[in-house]
Amino acid sequence: MKKVAVINDISGFGKCSLVADIVVLSTLGIQACPLPTGVYTAQTGFKNYHYKSNTDMIDSFTESWSDMNISFDGIITGFLIDPLQGKKLLSFVRRFHEKDTLLLVDPVMGDGGQTYVNYSGELHETIFELAKEADILTPNVTELFLLTGEDISTVLELDPETLKEKIESLSKKLLNRPNKTIIVTGIKLTDGSGNPLLGNMVVTRDCSKLYTVSSGGGDFSGTGDLFAAAVLGQILNGKTAFEATKRTAEFIRASVADAHRSGTDPKFGTEFEMHLNML
Repeated sequence: MKKVAVINDISGFGKCSLVADIVVLSTLGIQACPLPTGVYTAQTGFKNYHYKSNTDMIDSFTESWSDMNISFDGIITGFLIDPLQGKKLLSFVRRFHEKDTLLLVDPVMGDGGQTYVNYSGELHETIFELAKEADILTPNVTELFLLTGEDISTVLELDPETLKEKIESLSKKLLNRPNKTIIVTGIKLTDGSGNPLLGNMVVTRDCSKLYTVSSGGGDFSGTGDLFAAAVLGQILNGKTAFEATKRTAEFIRASVADAHRSGTDPKFGTEFEMHLNML
């Protein structure tokens, strides 16, 4: 059975991070090996939450798994609490990211033209170093702008055609490895009638492809984690990056649409459990 080291926090509510990662990878027949970076009563979009950092344990995971002579088919990195945690995870990645290991980095820094509350210049530098190590990088549009030094306040001001051209151009700047793949998520577009669409663009050195789906009904917690786990799992199972992106986008669209129809508060996440068979 293939194994993926999943480096993320775990939240009691929000259907995100390790909860999403483990369920999706297990559905795809892949063993998820969690390295929890922190424990949250609920994801940080809630007004009231408590958390405990697990930074002190990261070195222990690295040492213990090294002593066990473990190797991984894939690694996912997600939300990082602070720069120190990022530096420890960079050491983990450099220890376990071997020739036949696919490293997917989800550079969690912001969305919608704004950075998250824990974002800092030092954390940015650490995530940038992780991004350089990645085989697959899955930023949203705001994170793509941050990684390439662009002004994130302009994210929401660009017309759709300019935005698509900008995303393709900026993504190519991050292709520092021959077989690297950039998948930019959450691109807000419209169709010919003005109906909202959500796009994901796959960029490699050879080509760029955009796949769009109808917008399911708002921004729900955990969709980035679902996307990262589903894409990596499918690629490990033999799908191309574009095939994996297309199927994952449809899975998330259906999950969001159901949650929207049932009136679920977006902070609580999507109804993805009902659509795992789509993967």
